[in-house]
Amino acid sequence: MKAVIVGQDSPFWEPMVRALRSAKFTVEFEDTVTAVHQSAITFVTEPVNNSKELGQVVLVIPFVSAVEQLRKVDSFTKSTPSGVVIYRGEGTTEYLAVQCKQIITSLFGFSPASEFYLGAPVVSQSITQQVKHAQPESLKASPIPAAKTRPRRITLKRPRIAPLISVVLMLITIVSLPFVVLAVSTGFTYTSVKLASRGDYKTSKTLMKISSHTSSLATSLFLPLTHVPLVGKEFSYFHDISALVKKTNQLGIVGVDTVKVLRSIVTSLTQYQPLSWNNVSEQLSLSLSLVYRDSAFLRAQADSMFTYSHVLGTYSSLVDSLDDIPSFQAIVRHLPELVGANTKATYLVLFQNNMELRPTGGFIGSFALLTFDHGKLVSREIHDVYDADGMISGYVEPPEPIRKYLGEASWHMRDANWDPDFPTSARRVSWFLEKAMDRKVDGVVAIDLSVLQSLLNVTGPLTIEGYNDTITSENMYELIQKRVEDNFFPGTIQKKTYLAQTLEQVLGKLGELDSSKQVMLVREFGNLLSEGGIQLWFENDTVEQSIKDLQWDGRVRTDGCGTNCETIIQSINEANVGVNKANVAVDRSISSHYSYVNGILKGEVVLTLTHKGGYRNNGNESYKVYTRLLTPLGAEVDNVRIESVDEFSVLSPEIKQREAHQEAGVLVTVAPGISSKVTFVWDKEIAAGAYQIVWQKQSGIAPVNLTLTAPGKDVYNTTLRGIERLEFTLP
Repeated sequence: MKAVIVGQDSPFWEPMVRALRSAKFTVEFEDTVTAVHQSAITFVTEPVNNSKELGQVVLVIPFVSAVEQLRKVDSFTKSTPSGVVIYRGEGTTEYLAVQCKQIITSLFGFSPASEFYLGAPVVSQSITQQVKHAQPESLKASPIPAAKTRPRRITLKRPRIAPLISVVLMLITIVSLPFVVLAVSTGFTYTSVKLASRGDYKTSKTLMKISSHTSSLATSLFLPLTHVPLVGKEFSYFHDISALVKKTNQLGIVGVDTVKVLRSIVTSLTQYQPLSWNNVSEQLSLSLSLVYRDSAFLRAQADSMFTYSHVLGTYSSLVDSLDDIPSFQAIVRHLPELVGANTKATYLVLFQNNMELRPTGGFIGSFALLTFDHGKLVSREIHDVYDADGMISGYVEPPEPIRKYLGEASWHMRDANWDPDFPTSARRVSWFLEKAMDRKVDGVVAIDLSVLQSLLNVTGPLTIEGYNDTITSENMYELIQKRVEDNFFPGTIQKKTYLAQTLEQVLGKLGELDSSKQVMLVREFGNLLSEGGIQLWFENDTVEQSIKDLQWDGRVRTDGCGTNCETIIQSINEANVGVNKANVAVDRSISSHYSYVNGILKGEVVLTLTHKGGYRNNGNESYKVYTRLLTPLGAEVDNVRIESVDEFSVLSPEIKQREAHQEAGVLVTVAPGISSKVTFVWDKEIAAGAYQIVWQKQSGIAPVNLTLTAPGKDVYNTTLRGIERLEFTLP
């Protein structure tokens, strides 16, 4: 018999052709169905309206598109095909097969004659045999009976994807893959930074390593794309981002290792455990060298990497910190010497009570001597300052304001921090200590009560045994005042006993901190060092220079601002000379305005002191304060105006020339519930050029609202927390 296949000769028909020929059919291909004779069996994949006139017509449905083909079958309702063959392709689900059968049954009233995989010759042969031996009339009258047994399935080789589609898919993959890899790497980096900030260093380091590898892969994938004409520049941007991510992760890994070393230092100091300080010094120095070396790459790439820096959120502060690495390295190199690895080292720790404000932060009521021997903290001694003062024999002439406003005939250690410049005061305090107790020190550390408050924010409440006290960051000022200052007189041991127990509790808590708390501790100490809550001075000149560069030394900042640029120092310094704690109830703000006319720079500084009252003794203690304005050398200071609702006075300031600045001081008294304005006006003849105004906050006071106006600059409002600089040019 003759079988006609309507359509182009293609691989789709090959299994059917083989089956028909094996059944002794003559197979022909025709372009259209109209050329087919009635005696022929016709195989088509599209509906045929006149199938009854053409003979036996078998509808062939490729299962690859079975659903779509079946939706066209409704056109057969007027001319039912002789049979339906479903070719089930490899991977066809049973659900789809059942769905196709149901559609055919509902349309034609019979089930498909058979279903088989293309390329299954036995099944194909059975189908052709049914068609061959049936009479045309019977075939027209009834469908091909369904097979009773499920035929053996043979997998059909899928048709090849068109070359053009393959090329397009390949191009899409090549272009999109590096972006996917970069996104994954950036996600790992972001997560690792978050984990490190919470103290999970182990997981953070693991993610940094993964991100480093994936970003390296992204860099390699982007590299060929950077050479594509027209768009290569855009791909170069992302290539650089990938390299930046990799380098940042490498620095992060070094940072995590450094943190581990720092944690060992904290453990050694708080739990009296020995430590190889020479090895620690070498490890830290190497880590800092690696960071500083690689930071050059970060600096070169960062400016154009805004998107990436935005994702990290911490990039700006990171780059700013890189400038401090050489100073850290200098300190690290001298670390064994500082902790007495080879010889003893003793440090004087001043407890400055900023509830009674003094020039470097607060009244020196007590102090500690910490002694290191062979790298281990071996001694911690707490002393009352009056004990040391009682050991000094002879007369030491005090500064005039101490004699005049404090009524002290002689100078003592408790008032030795009268100079606003901390290194100067530190050397003077250590001189008094040597005269009183014959103890030389290798450095001086000054801390005020804000340090204890910050530590309590990290450690949580402290319980002081024997006193039934629980100290928190909220009640510490009042509780310490009660235990240390009330009913105190020289010779009692209550102050040093209470402080000693408090110190022991703090150190014990610090040694028990988990990783997340240690991160908080580092942040708190960073803020305290920048705002003056902690001030450092060392005998070692190299270390002291590094501390100066880090601005942790509390010195008056008169250093220059570069070539052909001069610094104009400005700072308000207060000394509570009322022998009380009234400054705790005082708020302050500063407004400063500068103008330049005919070669004269004029400055007007207004300090507003508001006494809120309500602190101890029903708030009836006035704030008696010796107030100084620090100005450039050679400035002419006018009379100082003091204004309040019930007072207006003009005072002639006391001028004190220092090495790099001068001080103008007056005594101001602010009654409870009163707000007083203290106005300083100064001028100085200066040449045109570049200048910077440096405003420096006094240690021991809370951040201050500062308003600043300079020639050619808009009004600048800020919160003075440590040091603020404003550069301007005089024409």
